[in-house]
Amino acid sequence: MPTAGLALPLDAVAGSGARWIMALRSLPLALLLSACACRSRPSPPPPAAPPAPAAKADEGPPPGLEQLFWTSYGQDGAVLLQIKQTARSRNSCHVSVLRGGTELWTSERCLSTRAQMHFLSPDGERLLVLTREPEVNGPASDVELGVLYARDMVVRRYTVGEVLGSTSGSRIEAGMLHWLHNELPRDIPGGVRVTLADGRGEFLFFDGGGVPNSAAPQRMQAPPIRLSRGR
Repeated sequence: MPTAGLALPLDAVAGSGARWIMALRSLPLALLLSACACRSRPSPPPPAAPPAPAAKADEGPPPGLEQLFWTSYGQDGAVLLQIKQTARSRNSCHVSVLRGGTELWTSERCLSTRAQMHFLSPDGERLLVLTREPEVNGPASDVELGVLYARDMVVRRYTVGEVLGSTSGSRIEAGMLHWLHNELPRDIPGGVRVTLADGRGEFLFFDGGGVPNSAAPQRMQAPPIRLSRGR
């Protein structure tokens, strides 16, 4: 009887030990399965790249330099010409001339202002700049009306005394000389035709030849200015 009484606890202990041993044996398998499960999980996506900075809007000319920024166009048959000037300061500019998309020449000189008129020769090598209403600070005959450039070198300056002969037919208002007709200058073969305030026509050539206001055959009479009446 005593032996039989002790058998049950021993069996219970034996059964518990067996279960404990089985649990220890199955532990490596559980750890292995857990490790495999961890490795099979997809890795988190990399952090998104920061957004690219927004492109800056095309900035305009610096304050005070607006008049030194300008672009003008010419044409030689079907070939388009462009001259463009930008500025870094009042005395430092960049000028580039393109002919059919090909750069012909550049300069670091300030050649003109936006308010002036620009005429580019068909080969892109010469530039005629005319001032609509030049300022009168001294003798009217010495007032400069225009400049002819060979690239960025001055070839000729046109003054009132040379082009107009005198200030008769023109007028001075608020210190500004009004010398052009309401018909604006236009391109002609080899140069530019300007119509003076008194109706006379003069020719300014890209080669600098032909003294204006001297040869009578070069003059052309423009129709007089007609004022329309209001109805």
